[in-house]
Formats: sequence, structure tokens, C-alpha cells
Amino acid sequence: MSLLKQLITSVTLAMAIVLIGVTHFSIDAARHYLDLQLQAQSESAATTMALILSQEPNQDPVTRTLLLTVLFDSGNFRDIAFVNADGHVEVQFGPTRQDSLGHRAAAPVPAWFDHWLPLEPHEAQQAVTDGWRELGVLRLSANDAFARVALWKGTLRIAAITLAAGLAWALFVLFLMRWLRRALQEDVQARIDALAHADADAQLPPIRHGALAELRDVTDSIDRAHEQVQATVAEHEETILQLELDLNRDPTTGLANRKFFINALRQMTEQPESGQPERGHLFLYRHCHLHRLNQSIGRKRVDHWLREVGHEIEAALRQSMGPQAWLARLNGSDFVCLLPGMEGPDAIQMVQGLHNRLMALRLHTDPAAPCRFATALTDYHAGEAGTDILARLDTALMRAESSQHQQIEYLPGTHDAHTPKPTSAGEQQWRRLLERALENGHISLHTEPDPGYPDPAHRLLAWQMLYDPAQENPMSGHEFLPAAARLGLAGEYDLNGLALALAWLREHPQELVLRISLASLLDRTFLARCAATLAEEHPEVRNRLITELDAFSLGTSPKETIAFAHAVQTHGVAIALRRVDEQVETLLHLKTLQPAYVRLSAKLQRDETANPAARHLLAAISETARDLGIQVLPC
Repeated sequence: MSLLKQLITSVTLAMAIVLIGVTHFSIDAARHYLDLQLQAQSESAATTMALILSQEPNQDPVTRTLLLTVLFDSGNFRDIAFVNADGHVEVQFGPTRQDSLGHRAAAPVPAWFDHWLPLEPHEAQQAVTDGWRELGVLRLSANDAFARVALWKGTLRIAAITLAAGLAWALFVLFLMRWLRRALQEDVQARIDALAHADADAQLPPIRHGALAELRDVTDSIDRAHEQVQATVAEHEETILQLELDLNRDPTTGLANRKFFINALRQMTEQPESGQPERGHLFLYRHCHLHRLNQSIGRKRVDHWLREVGHEIEAALRQSMGPQAWLARLNGSDFVCLLPGMEGPDAIQMVQGLHNRLMALRLHTDPAAPCRFATALTDYHAGEAGTDILARLDTALMRAESSQHQQIEYLPGTHDAHTPKPTSAGEQQWRRLLERALENGHISLHTEPDPGYPDPAHRLLAWQMLYDPAQENPMSGHEFLPAAARLGLAGEYDLNGLALALAWLREHPQELVLRISLASLLDRTFLARCAATLAEEHPEVRNRLITELDAFSLGTSPKETIAFAHAVQTHGVAIALRRVDEQVETLLHLKTLQPAYVRLSAKLQRDETANPAARHLLAAISETARDLGIQVLPC
């Protein structure tokens, strides 16, 4: 029901209640007035007749009877009785005599009306005396037949007037509703329809009921809305154009966003256009410490730095390859460069230049742990699914993150044919593979001689290998451990590797080097579980085990690294560090850590002869290690 109908209905109900109430109280007031009049008539007649009968000439019984007969025959009384002093009724007239005389008026009054509005009995009595002597008592009651007829006719007139007023109100309401509906249709609905369907510059229909203040206010509001629509159409059109641009742009850096990049990659690979390169490369770099930077220097400054880095890399791309190469921001910390048409050697050379630019643009908020980039590179070709390309690029990024090095992790499309091809839910597929391998024991230990040790046959390097029944060839730890680190399973795999290494040492007399990842050291339960595993082993076996850590672990998490070293050293297990030349600040912790040896990276050895700085760094590391009694090994 509309608001107008609700209003009219409520007013109609209120009017009906008022009319019914007024009618009822009017009739009831008339009935009460007639009761009072009849009672007064009875009492007045009784008093008057008693005075008349008290006169000496009228004390004769015959005269008394004659006077009372005349009074009763007047028709105004229903019954009259005179009781003498002895209590005997001398004179009595009632309805029977009244009917015989024809004095009772025909009363066409319904019985229900008498029951609904009854009149009270109107009796009166008066003593008749002769001085001090009581002659008798006169009793009479007024005849209410005429009053009932008058009350009935008055009720009919009041009801007729009430019904006429109600009918007039109903007709008025009907007319009012039709008029209001027509006025609303002509002045409001028509203007709203015109406003909704007409052009912004179109004029609205004229006002037809301007004299009605309420409609005039509404139409004025519609006119103002129309003016606002006309004023904002141009702005909306401009906003739509801007939104189309913003939909494909990252709001912080102004670069292409993830949605635009994925659509462009799919178009290049799955639906290539004529003249478009059929192959190319993707370069992905991640700001590994973006969250830490936000906490240390503030989000506003970090956003400004991200814009500078993005613009610097984009400018380098455009300078080298033109508009066909571009940069996109996949999320908060991941940026991807699309290099269409660029072959492998040229792509690697160009990406190495971009990597050097990134390293030069790093923020050094903490000298002990500077900002680090993880970089990955892969190729693509026409016909290849975009999800497979992105999954391969993500796998390369996982390896770069896990290895903690500052080099580009390159994973071409033809590499690792046995590696599972993830879909868009690649992490879930990796998780199922890794958890199933742990549950079913599909992991074995692979060993090879340590090329950096003087006696390679005496010391071996240990690697975990994953054998998946669904794959033809096993995967090495270099392939699946980065995914385990990202999924929080690094601790489980390092503990599994520790158990396999101890089992191997029970059967072989050589020393065994087992590498432990930083992700495991940061696991709160890993240290206690590792110590429990070592405590159950024989000391002769434990003493031939060496746990090798990346120097980056000591640089970024010295507390956890030193705690792990002291825990395993308590059980006779030696500690070693690799790539100390890439994290020279770890030299400050060598005395506390007391490793069995430190291992240098291959890059430092390659640069030793051609780079004086590399020679000085190698000399400093060797001298520091020699002073502490620590052996220095090549990679």
C-alpha cells in the first residue's frame, strides 16, 4: 500500500470513529434528558394531585376517583394508584384501561433499540393529608411511549446525517486520491521519466500544478537534480576515462598492474597477433624486506622509493627495447619485466644490467641487514599457457629466496621436465606433493665428494632427493626445498634430512656435510626437535656430522643462528658457514660461533686475479679465520 493510501485510510478510520462516537454520545445524551424529563413530570404530577386531593371538598372517595380518572385519561401516565391510610387500594388504573381507551401511542420502535437504549422507570409517590391526618398515598408513573418514539426518530435522523457525512467524506477522499495521483503523474513522474531517459541537455516538461506547495517543492528539487546532472555529465565522462586507465594501473607507482599484465601475457602467448614476437623472456624481482622497510622508515617514504625504482627500471627498458618492453607491478613487492622478442644471451645480459641497477638503488636502513632483492628469469614462447609461465617464474623466485644469494635465478622452459607443472593454484599442488613425500617416505639422501675439501673422499656433501611415483625422474633439494621454505615445511624437511644423515653415518665412516636453511632456524620448534634427535644418537656418529649454514642467516638472524650452533655443538656436531664473502659482517660473529670452516663463493675466486678489491677481501677473510683457527675452503 502506498503512503498516500495509508494516509487516506488512517484519516478515514479516524473520521469513522469520530462520527460513530459523536452519534453514540448524542443519542445517549438525548435518552438521559428524556429520563430526567419523565421523572420530573412524574414527581410534579404526584405533588400537584396530592395537594388537590388534600383539599376538603376533594376528600370524598367519589370525587377522588373522578379526579384520578381524569388525570389518567389524559394519557401521560402509565399507571396511577391511591392507597388509603389502612393500606387498601381505593383507586388504581393501569395499562389495561389505557389500551381500552386507545391512549397508548403506537410505538414502531424495534425491540433491539429498546434493549440497546432502555429508559428507566419513572415512578413517584406523594402522601395525601388533611392537616395532621394522613389520608393515603398517591403513586403514579409517567408514560414513556412517546419518549421512546421521539428517541427512535431522533436516532434515525442522527444516523442519516452521519451516513450522509461519511458518504460525502468517502466521495471527497476518492476525488482527492484521483486528483493527487494525476498531479503526481503529471508533475513528478513525468519529470522523473524525462530526467531518466532524456539527454542531459533536454528540457523537462512544464509544471501543471504549480499552486500546490508540496508538489512545487518536489518539482523544484527535480529541477535542481537536473541541473546537477547537466553539470556533472562531463565530469563523469572524464572520470570513466580515468577509471579505464586506473583499472590497468598500479595506484602507487603508476605502472601496469597484475590484471593488465596477465591479460597481456595471455594474449602474447595464447592468442598472438600477426607480426608479434613468438618468444621472449620474463624478469621478476621481489623486494624481500618491504615489510621491514615500511616499519623502519614509513610507508610514505617506501612508496616514494618504489616509484623511483619502478621509473628507473622502466626507463632502462624503454631505452634498450623501446615501447614493446614494459614493467608491471604484480603486488606489493613483486615487479615483472616483459621482454618480448629477446633471445637468451641478450636477455641475460640486459637483465644483468637491470639487476645491477636494482642493487645500486637498494635502501640501506640497517647496515647489518640491507634491503635485498630476489630476482628470477624465465623464457616463454607462443602457444604456452600463461599459468605455466608464471608458475615457472614463481619456482625460480622461490629458489632465489631460498638460496639467499644476490644472483639471478634462471629457469628456462625446457629445464626440469620432471618438475610438476602447477596450475594457477601452484602452491597448493606443491604442498600436496611435499606433504605426500614426507608421509610416504619418498625422500632419500644423495651424497657426493666435497670438492673444496683437501681430501674429498673423506668428507661428503649430502643432498635430499624426492622420488614422486607420478614423475619419471627424482627432484633434488635445489628444486623442491625452495617451495618447502615458502610453504613453511623447511623445518620438516631439514629434520628429515638430519635423520637420513645420521642413518647414513651409522653405515659409513666418512664425514658428512648437511646444509640447514634459514627458514628452519626461524621455526620455533625446530631447535628443540633437532636437539632431541641428536641426543638419541651415538656420539661417534654425531661427531662426524657437519651442519653448514648460509652466512646470510648469521647476518639477518644472528640470535637464532648462534642459538642453533651452540645447541648442536653441545652434541658434538660441527658448524660451518658458506659464502661469508657475500656477508662480510658475519666475520664479527666467528669467535662466538667457532665454525669448523668457512666456505667462500665461486664469484670471489673468479674475481681474485682481476679485481684488487676481491684479493683484499680474500686476504682479510683468510687472516681472520687463521687467527681464530678456522679453515677456509673454496666453493
